[in-house]
Amino acid sequence: GYPYGWRILYGIGVVPLIVLAYLRRNLPESRLFRSTQVERGRNYEETHDDNPVEHVTCCQKLERYFRPLKEIQGHYTLLFKASMLLFVYGFCGYPGQFFMFKVLQERYKYSTLEVTAITVGGGLVSIFAYVSAGKLSDRYGRRPILSVVYFLFFAFLITFYNSDGGFFTVASWVIFAASMFGLDVLNSTLVSEIFPTKCRATATTIAVIVGIIGTVAGIFVEGALYAEYRDHWKAITIVAIPGFACIGLVWLLPEPAFNDLSSL
Repeated sequence: GYPYGWRILYGIGVVPLIVLAYLRRNLPESRLFRSTQVERGRNYEETHDDNPVEHVTCCQKLERYFRPLKEIQGHYTLLFKASMLLFVYGFCGYPGQFFMFKVLQERYKYSTLEVTAITVGGGLVSIFAYVSAGKLSDRYGRRPILSVVYFLFFAFLITFYNSDGGFFTVASWVIFAASMFGLDVLNSTLVSEIFPTKCRATATTIAVIVGIIGTVAGIFVEGALYAEYRDHWKAITIVAIPGFACIGLVWLLPEPAFNDLSSL
């Protein structure tokens, strides 16, 4: 075999990531962003028309650096709601995602080849779910579709970890995985679209960071429950049950699907 085993996959994965980074860097900016940058540059030149380098103080540099945070003013409640949604999703859902392959081999005794076959089959369904989730949310709205996908995700996560093996286990795993990919596109779309353009990237980044904190907290709590029950599958189920609250949290956010984002 290869000297680095499965770790070679991480090396292979670097190549498309580099290509994606290049393609994303060359995407055109929005008209509002370009006009804002031009206006800021004009104001800067008017304020520092003699010698810009000498007149820029440390406080001015800090002010320019933290300006994106200042532009979130007036949207703190919205940011809190979006962050809470991603935190609960990460906290309740990530432990199940973390062990979703391990359980196939350790509990249900599937071979490596069988796990690969299930993953490939589930991946094909997930691609369809990924595209379909976006199209359906464009037509019927982000919140209704996201609510349904959240229900499917947590329902089949719990079903998978409490099944007895066989076809039903595989089917529940596939639906669990497909809904997980659907949530990736729907969560990122909803959370980014509800904020005005001038602070959209900053607010989305903060919400995502809070979501990551939720995943870490979820893994920590799952580990504590495992120490108590000595059963990962029971611990994951206990952590996942509160995740159904995400269905309600979605409806606390405004519906952005039918709005002109450039006007926000």
